[in-house]
Amino acid sequence: MTTAIDNQSSIIKFGSSPSLAMMVKLIAKFYCTTEERIQLTGVPAPSAPDTWRVINGDKPATGVVVCKRRGRFVFQTAGVQA
Repeated sequence: MTTAIDNQSSIIKFGSSPSLAMMVKLIAKFYCTTEERIQLTGVPAPSAPDTWRVINGDKPATGVVVCKRRGRFVFQTAGVQA
């Protein structure tokens, strides 16, 4: 049986920033692209109101999200919901 703690430990965090604008810059550097190509779209789930999907150009970046945690925006792998 998988627990929430197990799910949290399997998440890989790539970086964090205090604002979404700075997060877009970080993601653009991660993907070696321009900031204009990066879009953040809200995840339509009441259980994740502070979570955004990442789109690089016209392609969704699968497996990664931006979450707001403790006042910072964190670029990380998408966790599995228990």
